[in-house]
Amino acid sequence: MLGLCFSFVYVINPIDVDIVGAANTVNNVITCVKENEGAMENFECVNIKKLEKIVMGLSSKKELMKGYLVILKAAFPVIREELLGLINISLSKGQCPDGWKTSTIVPIPKLTNLKKASEYRPINILPTYEKILELVVKDQLEAYFDSNDVITVHQFGFRKHHSCETAIQVIIDKWKLIISRGKMVGVIFMNLKRAFETVDRGRLLKKLHDYGIRENVLAWLRSYLCNRKQQVKFNNKWSKLVNAVTTLIVIETHL
Repeated sequence: MLGLCFSFVYVINPIDVDIVGAANTVNNVITCVKENEGAMENFECVNIKKLEKIVMGLSSKKELMKGYLVILKAAFPVIREELLGLINISLSKGQCPDGWKTSTIVPIPKLTNLKKASEYRPINILPTYEKILELVVKDQLEAYFDSNDVITVHQFGFRKHHSCETAIQVIIDKWKLIISRGKMVGVIFMNLKRAFETVDRGRLLKKLHDYGIRENVLAWLRSYLCNRKQQVKFNNKWSKLVNAVTTLIVIETHL
């Protein structure tokens, strides 16, 4: 699992280790998989009430998205049946619509008198409909992971009732206990830049399969990760579509 700084805390102590799963070799790389007996093969269909809750709860810090959300929420009573149908078809067939997998990159200036491309901040915008679909999938994946105890207790990032603060508190308590026993604490901090973009998609899908993600659910995630496109919008002009590294909004942090 990938997360923010302090999102994963692990102390090497044979007594505390709860990851007792088998070691699988994939292309000569050993991956540790936590034991799991459950399986998630199909998504549950969404109803209007659930969809309305997701749509009306949408928010964005991006100024470019706020106008879209206002329009979507105003139009929802009219389009809700059609939107519900599209989402449930996607879930039942295990396919993420190709038209929803194209992102638009909008460069926003960081400074004045710009001379270099690096002086722009790229804002990634995906279709709002895809964000809604991702939220539906995220909720069901979270429910499966939680009910089957898939996520290790040492994972703090992007989990309900967990945060950087709780991770720091846990690790400080462990350090204090170790120091009180007259021992020393050595710490290595790692920060992976653009971490999810470096993840091998094949290994990710294999690990999800090992965790019980099968059939339509696995097919949907495979479809979601593949054949993504992106384009740049700058000065009201659009670049050509190019293949993109997966640019995710919601599910990225949970995968």
